[in-house]
Amino acid sequence: MSGLNQSRQAGVAAIEFAFVFPVIFLILYAFVTFGSALFTQLAVSRAVQDGARAVAFLPPNPGPNPTDYAPITDEVIESLAGAAVAPLTSNDTIENRRAWLEINVRNRITVIEEPCNEEAGAGTCVVVSLSFPYGDGDGTRIFPSIDLPLIGGTESWMPDALSSRASIRL
Repeated sequence: MSGLNQSRQAGVAAIEFAFVFPVIFLILYAFVTFGSALFTQLAVSRAVQDGARAVAFLPPNPGPNPTDYAPITDEVIESLAGAAVAPLTSNDTIENRRAWLEINVRNRITVIEEPCNEEAGAGTCVVVSLSFPYGDGDGTRIFPSIDLPLIGGTESWMPDALSSRASIRL
């Protein structure tokens, strides 16, 4: 009789696992997805801050010509190349990451001069901002979006771009 009871228990365990596994998978998926988004956001924020710090190395009054700010955008690209934020196909070496960033990210970096806000005091500030591509089509997400029955797609949980902005007073 105990052999029959053990086989029933094994069947019950399989059914319980079938009910619990999707929940566990969804929780694990959420941890990895949000964790990688947070890592990428931190890398983007750090890169923009590094670009703002590079303003100190510019000659005085660089002017409105975008090429005058090339050292700033170069610093942002270098900082991002040091982090593993490129798609897996371009993430094997720093040179491949740098090449991917040059093609897909450089044109999303903006550097502008504007009057400082009241907290920074009077004067001119240089503002460095970046909108990093983070959509499914960009390949920068670890896991693609999935469709869940009764809930919908997970693409609504994640942004298509991660943005950051840093300013420094001249």
